[in-house]
Amino acid sequence: MFGTSTAYKTLVLLHILSAVVAFGPWFLNGLFPQTALRRNQGEADAINTVNLRVSTLTQFAMYGVVVFGFGIIGAKAKHVDLGMGKPWVGSAIVVWVAIVGVLHGLVLPAQKKLANNDGDRAALTQRQSLGAAIIEVLIVVAVYLMVFKPGQ
Repeated sequence: MFGTSTAYKTLVLLHILSAVVAFGPWFLNGLFPQTALRRNQGEADAINTVNLRVSTLTQFAMYGVVVFGFGIIGAKAKHVDLGMGKPWVGSAIVVWVAIVGVLHGLVLPAQKKLANNDGDRAALTQRQSLGAAIIEVLIVVAVYLMVFKPGQ
C-alpha cells in the first residue's frame, strides 16, 4: 500500500519537519518585541533584526508545509479516502492561509519597521506581539485539526 511506501513517508517527514521549522519559533517569537522595547536602542535594534530574520526564514518553511501537505493528499488520496473534501483538510488550509496572511499583513511589516527604526516602537511592538499571538493560536488550531481530524 502506498501509505507505507518510502516516498509517502518521506513526504510526511518533510511536512512535519517544515511545520516544526515554520511554526516552532512562533511560540517564543512574541517575547522578543517586548524584550527589545525594554532595551536601549542598540540592543533593541539587534533583537529586532534577529527577530525579523527568523520570521523571514520561517515563512519559507511555511510554504513547505502546504506543498508537502498537498503532496501527502495527492499520494494518499488514490488509496484511502483523503482529500480536499474532508472538512479537516479544508479547515487546515484555511488556517494556513490565515497564518500566512497575519505574517505578511501584520507581523513582517511591523518587524521591518522596528528593524529599520521607522515608526513608534511601542505601537509597532504591540502590532507585532498581537500578530505573533494570533499566529500561535492558529498553530494550535492547525495541530488540533491534524491530530483529531474532525469530520472524518
